[in-house]
Amino acid sequence: MFGHYYAATEVPIVIEYDPDTLETLGRFDLGKIISDVRLITAHPLYESDGTMWNIASATGLDSKGQFNGVWRYVIFKVTPPQTEAEQKNPWLRTEIVSEVTPSRFFSISYLHSFFMTENYVIFPEQPLLIGRPQKISENIS
Repeated sequence: MFGHYYAATEVPIVIEYDPDTLETLGRFDLGKIISDVRLITAHPLYESDGTMWNIASATGLDSKGQFNGVWRYVIFKVTPPQTEAEQKNPWLRTEIVSEVTPSRFFSISYLHSFFMTENYVIFPEQPLLIGRPQKISENIS
């Protein structure tokens, strides 16, 4: 992203690394920018100018002080750096575009990927079902 290389999964911590040596250069916690973020999609999308789009799941207060304690989806983007500080840390350009309440008010869906058109962000809300763990262990033995 804008000359930086990051390893990321569904957790909100991204690891910057050197692409030649694979040495870890640092860690960035998206929770410092997006309040109470818990999960992000594993596959962000990019525009031709490098703008990165992603979706996170978060709890607690949103950027407007609403949804206290309730899950929400946060659609965010990171736009191209404009200053020297932003070139060193592109995450400074993170912008929350929208926050949406899940269709199941007190739960979230599995976040892995999403889609975009020129005018829309499309997030398939797939239930995050754990099931009965004791049944899983019964089937293994």
